[in-house]
Amino acid sequence: MSEIKNHNKAYWICQILGWGIYGLLNTVFLSAFQTITAQNLGITVFGSVQLLLWTHLLRTIFKKRHWVTLPLWKLFIRVLIADLVIAIISQNIQIFGYLYIDEISLEQFRWKLYGIQILNTNFILWIWSLLYVIFHMFDITKRGEREKWELQTAVKEAELMALKAQINPHFLFNSLNNIRALVIENPERARDMISKLSELFRYALQVSNTRSVLLKGGHEIEISRRQAQKFRERMSL
Repeated sequence: MSEIKNHNKAYWICQILGWGIYGLLNTVFLSAFQTITAQNLGITVFGSVQLLLWTHLLRTIFKKRHWVTLPLWKLFIRVLIADLVIAIISQNIQIFGYLYIDEISLEQFRWKLYGIQILNTNFILWIWSLLYVIFHMFDITKRGEREKWELQTAVKEAELMALKAQINPHFLFNSLNNIRALVIENPERARDMISKLSELFRYALQVSNTRSVLLKGGHEIEISRRQAQKFRERMSL
């Protein structure tokens, strides 16, 4: 859940920042050819907000229709049609800005630029769609690698648990056989081995829910050292 929230937060930051910069560059470009007025600035802001909302709609379509998972040629056709339709609708809405915000008439409107503006908007939407697809392809690849490593870790942990399940009965079997041999030969040592075995199993129960144990603390090394020492003593009898 936190990962989804982080993705959404990063998405909106990129959207607002990206289209804000786009509107600023348009304003700078426009100022090189004519005086910036409140009407012109309003149209530029209106266009940037439009593109922000249209690209958010594209993102929603991408996610709900799972376009990123489609074969490339199917994805290409869908993006081509969607971007063109959005560019046409966007420019028709933009005409409203020219006619009412900039207060010009249809006769004054430069219809020759209409087609160019559609192509320009379509090109911008293509760039956005390409960046979106590249980002999600990279995210899917990264997620797949993470899931692969998590699966490998789970397999190794399962193998470790299976190995521990095999080792514990053998260890208990060998320990009981050694104690059985000592009961008659050396009862005192047999009692000591039972106490040590009890201590060892108590420790094993305490760490039974731990998948792995660090050797850094020295506890595991000390347990192993004492068991090796007892084995040597047993062999010297």
